[in-house]
Amino acid sequence: KLTKKEIETGNKILSKINIDSKKIICIGIRDSSYLKKKYNNQDFSYHDHRNDEVEKYISGIKFLLNRGYTVLRMGSVTNKKLKIRHKNFLDYSNSKIKSDFMDVYISYVCKLFISNNTGLDALAVIFRKPILHIGSLPFGAISTFSDRYYNTMSNYYSYSKKRFLNLTEIFNSNIQYLWRKKDFEKKKIKIILPNKKEILKYCAETILILEKSKRKKNHIVLEEKFKNLYSRYVKKYPDGNKQYHNIIKTKILFTFLTFNPHFLK
Repeated sequence: KLTKKEIETGNKILSKINIDSKKIICIGIRDSSYLKKKYNNQDFSYHDHRNDEVEKYISGIKFLLNRGYTVLRMGSVTNKKLKIRHKNFLDYSNSKIKSDFMDVYISYVCKLFISNNTGLDALAVIFRKPILHIGSLPFGAISTFSDRYYNTMSNYYSYSKKRFLNLTEIFNSNIQYLWRKKDFEKKKIKIILPNKKEILKYCAETILILEKSKRKKNHIVLEEKFKNLYSRYVKKYPDGNKQYHNIIKTKILFTFLTFNPHFLK
């Protein structure tokens, strides 16, 4: 937890730019800028398949704003400014209030952290905040240990089969724990991240759950079908001596499974 003085300091900084700390949603979308700036001479192209275009998230952000939330785009450095004109939106990554302290404080007070597997979302983990994971990777090592997590995964497109692989094929092909770009290329697999329509639906469903809307029975049934299949395969194919999962507590979004029914096979 933060101290009372730290909370007062963070509130004061936000109030100076007319931001209410009570309904903040953080969104952190990884791109190539951070690693390029921090490690200028190193080649990090093996991470390229994990980077995403922040513009794909605009519809989702606008939905959240219309729902009455304040949205802060997080990040130490970013490739592009996010040009959204709304009194409750702040591109914090390009703002004057950005600091290590505010990274921590904002993550502490936020109601939800939306992330495509960035390092900064570890703060949300520490503070036990709800996290919407967009396009989680690797497929076999998604975060499943908390019911505060809302998971969606990336697709594995097979050049040889000319289609997305289903869950069984991913595990039977022993590619569920791969994460470097060159490893996927050797297997003739391309990672396909969620599109803007999917992202909007994922944001909307997560908010409805957080606002205590009752989940429909068919949503839960579909989720349990995925969890049972996933649990069976991660136990059958552990990553060496590593066991990533025990009880799978995460929520698997209904919209994700309806967009991607092949993950139920």
